[in-house]
Amino acid sequence: MFKLKVAILVDVLKNKGGIERIVLLQSKMFNADIFTGSYFPKTTFKEFSKFKINEINNSKLPQRLWSFVNRIKFNNLDLDGYDLVILHGGASLSVANKKLKTIWYCHAPTIWLYHTTKQDLASLGIIKRTIVKLCMPFLKFIDKKNVKNIKKIITNSKNVSERVKEIYGKSSEVIYPPVNLKKFKYISNSDFYLSPARLTPDKRVDTIIESFKKMPNKKLIVSGGGPEFSKLKKLSKNFKNISLEGWVTDERLGELYGKCTATIAASIYEDFGMIAIESMASGKPIIAPGDKGFAESIIDKKTGYLINPTVNEIIKHVKILDIKKAKAMREECELRSEEFSENKFIKKFKSIIKKYETN
Repeated sequence: MFKLKVAILVDVLKNKGGIERIVLLQSKMFNADIFTGSYFPKTTFKEFSKFKINEINNSKLPQRLWSFVNRIKFNNLDLDGYDLVILHGGASLSVANKKLKTIWYCHAPTIWLYHTTKQDLASLGIIKRTIVKLCMPFLKFIDKKNVKNIKKIITNSKNVSERVKEIYGKSSEVIYPPVNLKKFKYISNSDFYLSPARLTPDKRVDTIIESFKKMPNKKLIVSGGGPEFSKLKKLSKNFKNISLEGWVTDERLGELYGKCTATIAASIYEDFGMIAIESMASGKPIIAPGDKGFAESIIDKKTGYLINPTVNEIIKHVKILDIKKAKAMREECELRSEEFSENKFIKKFKSIIKKYETN
């Protein structure tokens, strides 16, 4: 089983996020070849350089058009000779119409097609908005057609599994994303709160910043980069209690997790939320939305607080979750994080592949 020739297809390798972590772990598991639309070695994990990475769409087109071209590029890939193809992301699903043995590790159905369409369209100019609206029905048709051809779907949470069933009418198995417990550990309880999210509109880091603007005696560090960095930098200008560090090294991220009082998230449609696992592995509780993926990992009032992340609610729970309270939650946090170890992920993933191979 472990001598399979495996290809991993992923829309883009750019950040140090949950998708990239899983792709990297699976690459190590199978010594796989990686096919990706665009590869950014300077901003993603350095370990990817050890693998054969095939970049198929490094064009500088606008995001939506680039995504469309990405689907065409994946569809034209010659993957004959691979025993198994693991798919990550919407564009990679284009290969599903071929006679390949495929597994889709679904982090979420394409969010802008099914969930954040209104917000995404509102951010576009009238010409782009019109073009995207006209293309939407066709893109959904193609997406659903691709998924219909996939024999095996694994999702990263029950939340996503339910959405897959709702949108595609297909069942899936859940394997929670893993965390490398060796990279995250408790160091101390310093007097700052941490927001380690990618800086995109759906993460709503602006809501967190607005909360801390009203708490000048509470410190916030935002670690992460993305298209909203300049906007958020301007939003927090002249507030000395708020610091934006941009993208940081793994070592610095581990230090921030290990030393903060607690972490904070305010995202919408959070599929699972790796921030929670990394935070708990560092012995730190987290304040996060209670309506989606975070509810599957955080134990409310034991390893954090599940809230409706408005400015008022964030302020209220930051005041509740002071250093003393955070210290009291440390043991429960570390214990909970062990349920999401890399070893458990590897064992379950290989078990599913074994069953899939024999069917």
